[in-house]
Amino acid sequence: MLRNFLLIFLGCCSALGAQAETLYVVDMLRVGLRAEPVGQGAPLQVVSTGSALEVLERTEDYVKVRTVEGNEGWVGKAYLVKRPPARMRIKGVERSLKKAREELKKVQGGSEPLKEENEKLIVQVEELTGQNTEMNKALGEVYAKKQQDAYILYGWAGATIVLFLLGMLLGKMLYRKRVSRRFGGLEP
Repeated sequence: MLRNFLLIFLGCCSALGAQAETLYVVDMLRVGLRAEPVGQGAPLQVVSTGSALEVLERTEDYVKVRTVEGNEGWVGKAYLVKRPPARMRIKGVERSLKKAREELKKVQGGSEPLKEENEKLIVQVEELTGQNTEMNKALGEVYAKKQQDAYILYGWAGATIVLFLLGMLLGKMLYRKRVSRRFGGLEP
């Protein structure tokens, strides 16, 4: 019984060890470049995933191509795509990511002077805001004084006009009274 238990225990441990590792199938494809579109005979050249091929002619199932080296031959249409394969695009993305990370490090490394500059600007903004508040207050006081002066001026102008009209009315009344006395009570 102990022997069975040990065998089961060892089997479980070995299964756990095998389960921890993960492997993937490579996406490396090799295609034969052949002299005829039928696909018989030995290939003239083997082209790998990501090889750039110039299209020369097409049939229903095959494409006649020219390699970078200048070799011409036929390849099955099913093996060709217009976009670079994922493996090549991923390499480009990885280069872009590395470059972006380097730029981010530069920006983050240079962020301390930016923080100091930002703090200086915040202090300046606060000072200017305080000055603006004081100026608005002073401007409000000047405006109130000017408005008060304007009311006083309007008051004096109104009083002058009223006095002028009263003087004219009083003068006319006195003139009538004089004329009426001169002519024995007749109104002019």
